[in-house]
Amino acid sequence: MKYTGPSAKPHDSGVAVGIVVIQHGKLLLMKRTGGSTGEGTWAIPGGAVDFMEDPADAAARELEEETGLKAQSFQMLGYTNDQHIKEKLHYIGFTMATDSFTGTPKIMEPHKATEIGWFDVNELPSPLYRPTEIKLADPNVLRFIKDKSQI
Repeated sequence: MKYTGPSAKPHDSGVAVGIVVIQHGKLLLMKRTGGSTGEGTWAIPGGAVDFMEDPADAAARELEEETGLKAQSFQMLGYTNDQHIKEKLHYIGFTMATDSFTGTPKIMEPHKATEIGWFDVNELPSPLYRPTEIKLADPNVLRFIKDKSQI
């Protein structure tokens, strides 16, 4: 979809990471809350990549900030072109994935999420945040989830 409105300001576009976290074949999702894009939808953890920050470092930071989990490693699975026309936001979102982490997930930022949980990939809650839905349809992401679910 091509945006035909006014040019985006620098703060209206950026780079983000979304983190696919798998444990025992289940996917970690958080329910987004008021004030955030996609309010009331379920999403993988993630957020903006800071200026001069490596995407893997951003994934580690965002995962810990949002869930308390500390990841040992990430695999980059691809990217999405996340356009939010109504909100006039545009992010290129790297899809990072991990099944190597410590801790128990909990909501660390209650102003951003109201619920958190592990879900079977064949029985995901609804509605999904559109960028999460797109990421989860990516063949590389599906392969990662499938491979990690068979361990």
